[in-house]
Amino acid sequence: MANSLFLSPVYDQQQTATQTLSDLFKYTNAYAYYSEDQLKVVPLGDVSVTGNGVTYTPDVTPVVDLGTNDFIVTGNGPSITIDRKAPQDNLNLVRVEFTDGSNTFHTGAVVASIDEDMIANGARSDNSVTVNGCMSASVARFIAQNMVQRAYYVRNQYTFKLSWRYCYLEPCDIVTLTDSSLGLSLYPVRILSVEEDAESGLTITAEEFPEGIGHSAIYNTQPNGGTNVDPGADPGPVNAPYLFRGPGFLVNNSTPEIWCAVNGSNALWAACDVYLSHDGTSYTYVGTVASQARYGALTTALPIGAVDPDTTNTPTVQLYAPGELLGGSSTDADNFVTLSMVDTEIVAYETATLVSANKYTLGYLRRGGYGSSNASHSIGAPFVRLDDSIFRIPVDPSLIGQTVYLKFLSLNAFGQTPRTLADETAYTYVVGTNVELPDVPATPYSFAVLPVAD
Repeated sequence: MANSLFLSPVYDQQQTATQTLSDLFKYTNAYAYYSEDQLKVVPLGDVSVTGNGVTYTPDVTPVVDLGTNDFIVTGNGPSITIDRKAPQDNLNLVRVEFTDGSNTFHTGAVVASIDEDMIANGARSDNSVTVNGCMSASVARFIAQNMVQRAYYVRNQYTFKLSWRYCYLEPCDIVTLTDSSLGLSLYPVRILSVEEDAESGLTITAEEFPEGIGHSAIYNTQPNGGTNVDPGADPGPVNAPYLFRGPGFLVNNSTPEIWCAVNGSNALWAACDVYLSHDGTSYTYVGTVASQARYGALTTALPIGAVDPDTTNTPTVQLYAPGELLGGSSTDADNFVTLSMVDTEIVAYETATLVSANKYTLGYLRRGGYGSSNASHSIGAPFVRLDDSIFRIPVDPSLIGQTVYLKFLSLNAFGQTPRTLADETAYTYVVGTNVELPDVPATPYSFAVLPVAD
């Protein structure tokens, strides 16, 4: 409790009760034994700790000092037998896996080590320990540190016999050993077990007790957060689309087309499904916009080009969503590879220089492309990059002059959305005929939630 060593285990697989309890005691740095018809549990911590409204005070005072005259020796045998772990069993690294409640309950891992020994002798570790019910990296780190300290510093076990007058001794009692032949003088040990024999007395097994290793320091742990992605995350609505009549030189003149420049500002926005209605009530799916269109508005005026190519005017364009305008060569501009539209004028550019977030300055302009008018354009005039990201909707010529309704259902990067058509704005559009030149309003509507008509 005082150490905030809390576990929330889930037992969904069969195992013995003994194993279940043994794991809990090991992870919580405790030792259990049966005595006086009771299961007794003793914390192995040897430092006073206060937390959660309680204080734990360990009892590390030796119960008795045992010397040469206290041990029962058989024949010429030793009074104390020492069993020391092999060096390869003296672990200096422990890895603990846990269920990370702060990271959508994914499996996390922490490592505790005795760095000085690792540097000198290399790492010695066992298989990872999976702690059932550990939901916190800080708790897992505390468990791992306690385990590695016991594994590294507690190396020796001592076995000796005592008479029945020491029958009050129990596991976890601290006693001291003195034996000149072993170089022991008031050496502290912790009793692990007491075996009783009516004839030979008590056989005691104890482990060395280096004070201070029963409690670990609190180390900071790096979060295992990683990237948390919700596949059903809301990508938000589309930005108000720019709807216009498909230029006749790019479409089949016998089939009118509605061209839609669409994108989204939300970082989760990846695409959108397009729905069309003739009455504003019943909508039919017509396709999916798979990429963000690059469109926006002029932030500086664009005068009439005195000559073509126009190397004098350098308009600045602000895109309405994160996007990149790529430049090309002068040959690309001459061939209208960077085909774009400002108001009703078809243009192309050579350079697109980023000046701030989503804002570009265009240079070396080809003006009045495909017979469009080389005209002046004021601040706020719409700009559209005419490429494959423009969504094209062929419509029946019989619909010319009629109003249709469009909705754009946003999708996230997983192709999913919690949104419904009822959440989306309906955009109206009056179907027009195709002509050789783009035919959009001389004074375009703003990009707010307003209709855009021919």
